[in-house]
Amino acid sequence: MPHIKPTFFKNRPAASIANDCIEAVILTGGGHIASIRHRDRDINPLWEPAWPSIEPALRRIADEETYGEGGEVGLLSSIMGHNLCVDVFGFHSPGEEDAGMTLHGESGMVTWEVTACRREAEQGSMTLNARLPHSQLQIERTFHVKNGEAHLVVDEALTNLAGFERAIGRQKKTTLGRQLLSPSP
Repeated sequence: MPHIKPTFFKNRPAASIANDCIEAVILTGGGHIASIRHRDRDINPLWEPAWPSIEPALRRIADEETYGEGGEVGLLSSIMGHNLCVDVFGFHSPGEEDAGMTLHGESGMVTWEVTACRREAEQGSMTLNARLPHSQLQIERTFHVKNGEAHLVVDEALTNLAGFERAIGRQKKTTLGRQLLSPSP
């Protein structure tokens, strides 16, 4: 039976979903997929930062010596692995930054809540939701695993809460880790 449980990853609150082949760990701070590991190997193909990672809610007190200065500090203090970029990929205008927008949008800077969990004999799913206050968007991501399959399926839905039509940017940024790219000893 698939396992779904609260956990910690690099001292950060997270949720884990696993089957008999793989385990995926999703950070509740930022919604980043921090790790996907095959049960037979202790290799996370996703990037883990060399610096200590903190919750996005603590970014205002992030040490500039550790994380640097400027618009990327907020995201760099908490980013890991697979980052969902909503409502923009890249930097904002100076005015948007002054209003609180951050590099690659808000989705990586808010707290995600586990809102549903389904465990069956051969498959499981876990749903996380986040509300983006500046972008006026609601994001729902459902992670699925099925026994005997070494992959994670992610369904996403964006809801515009602004009350009018507008352009919405969405990008997925996966950063591979050194141990996947380094030659084997």
